[in-house]
Formats: sequence, structure tokens, C-alpha cells
Amino acid sequence: MKFHFTIWIFLLTLSALLAQNSLFEPKQEHVCKDHFHLKKGPFQKTYQNFTNNYDLNYHRLVLEIDPDTLYIKGLVVSHFTITKDNTDVIYFDFSSVLKVDSVLFSGQQLSFNKPQIDLLEIDLAQNLPLNRRDSIYVYYHGVPSDNENRSFVKDLHNNVPVIWTLSQPYGAKDWWPCKQDLNDKIDSIDLIIRTDSNYVVAGNGLLVKEDFYPNGKIFHWKHRYPIPAYLVAVAVTNYSRFTQKVELNSGENIDIDHYIYPEDTSEWKASQWATSAYLKLFSDTFEIYPFHEEKYGHAQFSRGGGMEHQTMSFMASTYPPLIGHELAHQWFGNKVTCNSWEDIWLNEGFATYFTGMAYEVKWPKDWMPWKAFTISDVTSEQGGSVFVDDTNSVSRIFDGRLSYNKGALLLHMLRWKLGDKNFFQGIRNYLKDPKHSFSYASTEDFKAHLEQISQMDLDEFFADWFYGEGFPSYQLNAIVKGGVVELEINQSSSDQSVDFYEMPIPIRFVGENIDTILRLNHHFSGESFRFEFSQTIDSIFFDPELWVLSANNVVNIQNENQGFVEIFPNPSSDILKINSSKSPLSIEIISKEGKLVRSLNTTKNLMGIDISNLASGLYFIRFEYEGSVENLKFIIP
Repeated sequence: MKFHFTIWIFLLTLSALLAQNSLFEPKQEHVCKDHFHLKKGPFQKTYQNFTNNYDLNYHRLVLEIDPDTLYIKGLVVSHFTITKDNTDVIYFDFSSVLKVDSVLFSGQQLSFNKPQIDLLEIDLAQNLPLNRRDSIYVYYHGVPSDNENRSFVKDLHNNVPVIWTLSQPYGAKDWWPCKQDLNDKIDSIDLIIRTDSNYVVAGNGLLVKEDFYPNGKIFHWKHRYPIPAYLVAVAVTNYSRFTQKVELNSGENIDIDHYIYPEDTSEWKASQWATSAYLKLFSDTFEIYPFHEEKYGHAQFSRGGGMEHQTMSFMASTYPPLIGHELAHQWFGNKVTCNSWEDIWLNEGFATYFTGMAYEVKWPKDWMPWKAFTISDVTSEQGGSVFVDDTNSVSRIFDGRLSYNKGALLLHMLRWKLGDKNFFQGIRNYLKDPKHSFSYASTEDFKAHLEQISQMDLDEFFADWFYGEGFPSYQLNAIVKGGVVELEINQSSSDQSVDFYEMPIPIRFVGENIDTILRLNHHFSGESFRFEFSQTIDSIFFDPELWVLSANNVVNIQNENQGFVEIFPNPSSDILKINSSKSPLSIEIISKEGKLVRSLNTTKNLMGIDISNLASGLYFIRFEYEGSVENLKFIIP
């Protein structure tokens, strides 16, 4: 759902260099703020112990919605199968502020009451046996609550009224009687919406009928894939409509239906290329778009960001990564849905990472800035786990730093640990597993697929990176003598919940004719390694391609081949410190192209040189002493 970036200051320069004029440059905003304006605090989730005696087969929602008025009138028909013998009471999650007019069962009116907040109790007046299939009709009306969920909203665009819904995580009950859990998907739904003749209705599935009647219209949307209650959605306003056809690389054709505010139609038509690019990429990487027998679509709405309603994402803008994020959810979150809000990263971390992956594949100049921004956001605070420890707090469930960005980096590190072949095949297996396909899954279910394909035990990895809080910092101490490197690697944690983060780490070694990255299996802090290269090593870098979630890393190099002078830290981006046993006559900094960029005449023993105004890259620094010259290299990252 929410698509989140936070910019930290030194990457402003990097972004300008690497992603100049890019449509995909990370922005200083929450690009998809679905829940950011929600207040912190407890929310009534669902009474699963009440609603666990039946399995939902079908819902038909017959609703009257007029965007001019915050009001709903409806009939919801629910088909179900009894799962507990002698069931005499059925419960639905349903808002206490809406009025139930009547309940029908087998043609008879039933008694009902609301024994607890947001719970509808229906007395069946008989005992239903196990496996009995039947249906209930609930007639209701009222003004949906404008509570913290904000799940049924009346708004304006260009002075035209609009009503839209957004039920994640606990808001479906605010506008229709439902079963608001994460263990029983509705097998199929019909949405039949009556509205004024000036308006158009967007919804899930296929629009199978649009009927006119005096003073109004009826829209009939049909969806024949399993769907959780929170992904059922409608939006009503004076939409302009157009259809985009996308042919996948596999040959299948997908219709993309756009329901757009008339004043913004030209902008949305110009953005069709982004939807096509992401749809092809995700279908090629994972599997064909999961709901290809129906359609995908966008309905514009007035809330910041977007929401991945099944087959019809509600969107605030045409920002390409937002389009990619909500589309990725159709695989991760919609086809396979987290079975607890504790595991929301299976929805949000996945959509965040695979939108980022699109940079790597389609727009590679933005891949490094995306990784750097994401790491910076996660490490901007010391603690926090991907695992959601308080599902009563909507702001905690949809924490952009943890559920989205740290969840995305958890996937990124799994990819590094397992390798691309095992990582992507494990994800494809996860999506196709009949136990989870068009159903629910847990973190343990996902982990099991990665372990099966890789034959690795990932218990410790998930204990550190999923349940554990914080992140590591690495301190590398290297002694270099020619081509021999003695390396000690220390690790410290930002949070006491993890004493050591298990993770293979990449180290880059650079010499005159050597530039290689080695993968080191780091087992404990203080572990030592020895390497022998054919030529002298000049520089050592920790994780140059940003595979590991970490911060405040330090590389200290003691070069036993040096003469009078030592420079550190290397790399450096602000002050290049100098340790010289005697004062140089002059110092020159030369770019790798051979251009003199700085010259100092001195007989003083300098402590350091300010290099903060130099561009990123490799430089040579020349120290001239009386009777000798020393040439060293340094890098500005």
C-alpha cells in the first residue's frame, strides 16, 4: 500500500549525479500515504472467535451510493458453509453506527442484536448441521463513521463530489457487514451499485452491466477470484474512462481499465507506458498477472498515495514507482495475502522491494540511490523489527521504515544470501503453492519455500533480521603488506535484541590491476581473515554494492609498505587526514584522468585536507619531500 522514501542529506548530491532528470528519482515525500494520517492508538480488529463457525462462499453487495451525500443504503447477501455442527448463531463484523433494517434467512425474518461494538449477532432460530450451505440477507442503511479508519470517505475533486472506500486493515465493517479476518477469503463477489446518472462506479473484477433507469444508473461488477474483505472496494464520481491493452512477452493480452477524474485524463493517458513496463516486468519475473482472466485497473481517488484493491488499485497520482508498488501487490498481498497483520511485510515489504528491483532492471542509474535511500531510512532510528508487535496500532502495522523499507531490505539480503536463482525460484514456488495461492501465508510459510529451494537453514537469519530489532555496524581493521591482507572484522549492534547479525558480507579489494569483490561468511565479531593477491592492495571497501542493511561502517588500513606518510580514512568524503613523519614540501591531488585539482605548497606537518567539494571518484595524492616523492590513492564515495 504505502510507498515510502526518506531522503538523507549527503545523497542529494549523489542523486543529482546518478538520477538527473529521472522520473524515478526518489522524492522527499511519502508517495503512498494510505495510513499516514491515521491517529495512533487501539483499533477494534475483528471478533474471529465469533466468526469462525462458517466459511464464506460468496457476497453480493447491492448498494445505493450518491457522492453528493455521505450515506449508504444496502443489501448484502452472504452465502456460507457451516464449519461447526449445531450452529445456531451467525456473526458479522459490522459498524455500530449503521442501522440494520432487517435480516432474512430461508425467507423468514430473523432477530438480531449488537452484543459488542462493531459486531452483528444473528439468531438463526435453528441448529444448522456441519457442511450445511445457506445464505443470509442483511438490509441496512446509515451514515458511515468518519473514524480513524476513514474507510468510507466523501470528498471533492475540481468541486465535484466523490465517494471512495479503503478498508485496510480494519475498515470493511464500517460500510458493509462482513467477515473481517485473515483466514477466510470470499470465493467470489458481485458489486451492484446504484447511483445518480451523472456518476460512474469503479469496482473489483469485470464490469458486466451498466443499466440506465429514471434519474440514475446501476453498475454491476463481477469478481470471480478469492478476495479478503479489506480488498473489496468501490469509488463513485464523474469518472472519465479509457482502456489500455498490454500484450505480455508471453503473448497474453491484459486490459487495463482507467477511471480518471476528467480534469486529469491527459496526464493519466501519458502515463500508460509505466503500467505496461511494470506489468511486463513482474509477469516475466514471477508469473502471469494473477487476475488476467478479468482485468487490472486504476481508479483515481483523493487520498495521498494508493491502495491495491484487487484488480482495481485506487491511485492519487501517476508517479511511476507508485504505479509499480500497487501493481506488485496484485501478486504479493492479493494473490497471496499475509495471514496476520504481524506479517504485513509479506505484502508491503515485497511490493516495496520489487518496485525497487524495477530500477535495477529497467532504470539502473537509479538502483544505487534507491538502495542508499532505503538503508538510510531504516538506520535513521536505532531499533524496530519487521515483525509487527502491536497489531492494534494501524500506524505500527504500516510503519514505512519497518514494514516497508526494512521488509524490502530483508528480501534484498535474502537474495544476496541465497543467490538470484534460488531466491527468485523460491518466490515463484511460494506464489504457486496451492496452500497459499489465492489464499493466505505466514512468514514461516515463505521461509520454508526458501529453505526448500536453497537447502539452507534460515532460522538464525530470520531471528536476527525479522524478529530482531536494529542493524549492525561493521569495523574492518586491515594490515596490508604488498598483496597480503590480514583482515579483522568486528560487528556491533544498534539494539540489544541482537548480539550478532548473521550475514555473508561483500568486501572489495582494489590495487593497480586488481578490483575484486569477495564474499566472506562472517560468523562472529572479531573474526580474522587472510588473503594473498598477486599485486599490492591499495584500498578496501565494505559492501560497495549495498547488499547489507548496516550503517556507520569503518575501514581502517595499516599499510606496512608506506614510507613517510599515511592517509585515512580511505574512502573519505569530507576530511582526508594525513599522518606524516615529516613535513612535505608540496601536496598535489590529481584526478584519475590526470588533471591537477588541488595544489598545496607547505613545509608544515598538515593534519588533514578538506575534500568535501570534490566529486566522487578515484584520486591520486602526491607528497613531495626533500629528496623523495610518495604517491598514494584515495577514493571519494
